[in-house]
Amino acid sequence: MATPIFIIGAGGFGREVLWLIREINAVEERFDVKGFIDDNAEMHGEMICGVPVVGGNDVLANAGEVAVAIGIGIPAVKQKIIERLKGQSLQFPSLIAPDVKMSEYVAVGAGAVITSGCILTTQISVGDFAIINLGCTIGHDVKIGTGATLSPGANVSGYVSIGDFADIGTNTTIIPGKSVGDHAIVGAGAVVIRDIPAKATAVGNPAKVIKQG
Repeated sequence: MATPIFIIGAGGFGREVLWLIREINAVEERFDVKGFIDDNAEMHGEMICGVPVVGGNDVLANAGEVAVAIGIGIPAVKQKIIERLKGQSLQFPSLIAPDVKMSEYVAVGAGAVITSGCILTTQISVGDFAIINLGCTIGHDVKIGTGATLSPGANVSGYVSIGDFADIGTNTTIIPGKSVGDHAIVGAGAVVIRDIPAKATAVGNPAKVIKQG
């Protein structure tokens, strides 16, 4: 029997998560999508890609042991949602696109989302609620923290550490052995050749910190 699932966030990435679930179901019928959850009351009752926006987060308070996918990419917003959902009897399945290539030596946490076209090699840890978006490559011995988001086309070399709720921009490159701290932001197209501290914002090639804390 397919597991009932709600998608939190009815915006762009939420729609991409819906597509991902449908791609998974095309291989094996695992989920029954019940609706989008969104705090924007103006959207309640709308149909998006054939799925209703059923209400705000209060819907989940009495939903029982249903599954939830977080369809929001911004780590800071995602963290607030995770905190709000703590203590509820909800399931957080990992969602992995059928065409993702990864070895048996990849550990994927609860609620993580790995979308189409990604390659993950070996001895990799993907934290709970992390997002690895379209076409990313993840080298060996990489740790991706809880709630981190890797935007499309990010290339992460071996022995890299990405902190909790870090935000890695589109087409970022991180060379081997470097770290990106918790809650750090790396701008699109950046080339990370030195460690990025926690809560810093870094941009450019090579990436330079332009804001700290």
